Amino acid sequence: MSLKRDAVNEDYVFGTHRGNPLQVTRWTGNRVGVTTGAAAQLIALPAGTEIIEITATENAYVAFGDGTVVATAAVDATSRLFLAGVQIVPVPIDGGSDLPYTHMSVIEAASAGVFQVEKVD
Repeated sequence: MSLKRDAVNEDYVFGTHRGNPLQVTRWTGNRVGVTTGAAAQLIALPAGTEIIEITATENAYVAFGDGTVVATAAVDATSRLFLAGVQIVPVPIDGGSDLPYTHMSVIEAASAGVFQVEKVD
């Protein structure tokens, strides 16, 4: 296996035996975290965020939107269950502006836990 660094954006690309690269995201240090609870919490995403890494120690419900978004403790049209763990996701696009949403809201599913969002390149 080889490790290469792209000269333009310094991404790491791991070669594979079949020639398909494995993309690895870079942490930016632009992160926010909260402790989830029974009340929804608003998280302002770092400016210009298009892709995020979400880390959660407990299951939680999340919703994306503007500065007024509120997650609900149920899977519905606005909130989605996020299972404890780590996942990289694109920030959904706001249909009104065609830009990624600027905020997200989080609420515990059953137990309080740590919830962190980091902008990745």
